[in-house]
Amino acid sequence: MELVLLTALGVGGATVFGALIGFIFKKISHRFSDIVLSFAAGVMLAAAVLGLIIPSLEYGGKFGILITVAGIFAGAVCLNIIDKLVPHLHKFVGDEAESHNNANLSRVLLFVLAIAIHNLPEGIAAGVGFGSGDTTQALIIAGGIALQNIPEGMVIIAPMLAAGISP
Repeated sequence: MELVLLTALGVGGATVFGALIGFIFKKISHRFSDIVLSFAAGVMLAAAVLGLIIPSLEYGGKFGILITVAGIFAGAVCLNIIDKLVPHLHKFVGDEAESHNNANLSRVLLFVLAIAIHNLPEGIAAGVGFGSGDTTQALIIAGGIALQNIPEGMVIIAPMLAAGISP
C-alpha cells in the first residue's frame, strides 16, 4: 500500500515538475510543444502496449484477444461520450460551432475538467498494474505515466496563463 501511495505521489509530482519547468520557460514555441507532446504520446503508447495490452492478452486465456479488443473499444466509446458531453475551448472563443450540453462552463473549469478526464485513465492504468500483483509491471506503467506527465505539465502552463488563469 505504501508503494502505491509513493508511486501516486511520484506520478503527480512529475506533472508538478513539468509545470515548474513551464513557469521557468513561459514562451515555449509551438514547434517545441509539438515535439515534447509527441514524445509524451510515444511513451504512453509504449506503456499501453507493453504494460496493458500484452498482459491483457496473456491473462485473458483463450478469450484474451476478444476481451482485449472489447476493452479497447469500451474505452474508446467512453472517451467519445466524454468528448460529446464536455465543451471544448474553441466553443468559448467562437472558432467552431459545435453543440455541447454544458456550454456555460468557465474556462478555468474547462481546464480542470480536461486534466481530470485525462488523469482518470492514467489512474486506472496504474491501478490495473498494481492490481495484477506484478509490482515490476506496475512500476513500469507508473514510470511511463510519470515520464509522460513532465512534458504535459510543461506545455499546459502557457495556454492556461494566456487564458487568464493566475499562476
